[in-house]
Amino acid sequence: MTQKKNAKQEESGFRFNRYQLRIILSQQQRLQSFKSQENKMKRKKTKYKKSININSILRDQI
Repeated sequence: MTQKKNAKQEESGFRFNRYQLRIILSQQQRLQSFKSQENKMKRKKTKYKKSININSILRDQI
């Protein structure tokens, strides 16, 4: 009975061994850190652009 259940789980892909789970988790963490770095860069770029726009407006007024 338990062998049949195990076979069904393996077919549907629910069973991972610990090594595979560790690899998957590390990949997800790497992806998350990459996304957060990307977001930081985007934020920095927008701040930089805003400061340039303000400076150019001030120059035009002088």
